[in-house]
Amino acid sequence: MQVETLLKAIDQVLTHEKDSIRFICITHAHIDHTGAAPALLEKYPGSKVVIHEDEKPFICDGKSFRSCTSDTWTFTIFKHFSHESSVKLPHDRTLTLRDGDKWEFEHVLKLVETQGHTPGSVSYLHIPSRSIMVGDAIMNIAAYPMLSKIPCISGPLAMSTCHWGNAMKAIEKITTLKDEVDTVFPAHDYNPDGIHIQKVHEFHFPPSSL
Repeated sequence: MQVETLLKAIDQVLTHEKDSIRFICITHAHIDHTGAAPALLEKYPGSKVVIHEDEKPFICDGKSFRSCTSDTWTFTIFKHFSHESSVKLPHDRTLTLRDGDKWEFEHVLKLVETQGHTPGSVSYLHIPSRSIMVGDAIMNIAAYPMLSKIPCISGPLAMSTCHWGNAMKAIEKITTLKDEVDTVFPAHDYNPDGIHIQKVHEFHFPPSSL
């Protein structure tokens, strides 16, 4: 539903006639994070999607997240009612990476493995701005949308998280990047300024009540 809005927003940034898009970096293959990918690949023929190699089957081959085993009953039950992505991208239009892999823009953008929400969930550390885009690994949305608009830091939604134990390890991994990161950009957060990584640390390691 947001494809046209996204394309217009990109047009406002790519103001020079030679400006284009080379890579579309996707954190994971849920439909709300991949739905615009086919339109972007069509508009920018020289572009490729960057994704973790463990996530590629879900975005290229139509593998269902319902096939994933889980460490929680929540996902085990709710996965049968989830809205699966219909996006299928050509293999030759994707670039798969893992932690530490070398690629063309490694001096600008570093892939960080933060699996748990999905088998191949990743975050992207933007080196020049000391910021990290974490996808659904961390959320900052109102805990009770009907009652409050105040954001509340949390982990990913349990009903759509394949492995909760790994998801918690992913958040801990993000907190260890505080020497490289100042700002964290969670998905589903309408604050354009992001949140300071210290807030993530305080969420994951709350002060002792003793």
